[in-house]
Amino acid sequence: ANGDGNIILWNKGAEAIFGFTPKEVLGRPLTLIMPAHFREAHSRGLDRYRATGLPQVIGKTVELEGLHKDGTEFPLELSLSSWHIGEALYFSGIVRDITERKQIYERLQTLAAKLEQSNHELRAFAYVASHDLQEPLRKVQAFGDRLKASCGAAFHEEGRDYLERMLNAARRMQ
Repeated sequence: ANGDGNIILWNKGAEAIFGFTPKEVLGRPLTLIMPAHFREAHSRGLDRYRATGLPQVIGKTVELEGLHKDGTEFPLELSLSSWHIGEALYFSGIVRDITERKQIYERLQTLAAKLEQSNHELRAFAYVASHDLQEPLRKVQAFGDRLKASCGAAFHEEGRDYLERMLNAARRMQ
């Protein structure tokens, strides 16, 4: 674009992204490819840059919205640069349609939220299951300890082994 904000060069990549042919855009304002809600900010920024020479987005990569020929808006990434030839000011921009990247990011955010919810539910289930198992385990241990104290000597070796295994398993589960 020139210093007045009019399009002076339009390549095949821009044509593919925006849908306009060079004939449809050359000499027209850059605002043609911007959604209406960005146009005023663009005009103020262009005026400020021409007056002060202080860049705000020049030399940076920013995310904005673009406007397809059919009027639909889409997310884009813009890297903008400027230069002078004599007294004339010019701008060039590298534009990337980031629709797919945004969609993937949104899907990842949704999946991450679902995963967090699932983890929360799993932790709650584990807590309830653990809590609900404590009382029966205490009963097994308490009655096992009583059985061992009162009848342990009467058991044959295999019976004492079974009783010890049962008490050890109950302790491990707690």
